[in-house]
Amino acid sequence: MREHIVDIGSYLLSSHLDDVLATRSLVSNVAICVHDQQRRLGGLFHFALPECTISDNNPYLYGIPGLALFFEACYGAGMDPGRIRIGLAGGGGLPGNPVSSGLGSHNRRVLLDFLKKERLPIAAASLGQAADACSLRLHIGTGKIMTFRIGCSEEEPL
Repeated sequence: MREHIVDIGSYLLSSHLDDVLATRSLVSNVAICVHDQQRRLGGLFHFALPECTISDNNPYLYGIPGLALFFEACYGAGMDPGRIRIGLAGGGGLPGNPVSSGLGSHNRRVLLDFLKKERLPIAAASLGQAADACSLRLHIGTGKIMTFRIGCSEEEPL
């Protein structure tokens, strides 16, 4: 098994069956993973801010336009929108921190609005948790979508 960390403001696609795509600690950040079992192809996108309001060299830091660009890459690699499974995590906040919670809420709204507009169903989600940070993991060979709470010893299926 090879684990690949998808940093904030980036995405990764893989068709290597032994790969695991993962994020580091998600709090207000959001991660979305997409898997096409027939193609044995998956991807993970990790963004920090809801939308780009300034000129920035990295559109993947933002839900808008990053989500559209991520799905373009997924479809360009051969994923079929009718076959994909989608998993979501993050978009929470630190307890007692209204700035973090507000940002997480806005990130969730951008993500869910995008998926609704594109008519893409969600297979699994762990969104809006005001708790310890978590990691989202996608196992390419099996299509398993898992979360891993920081400080815990086991992955939890979504």
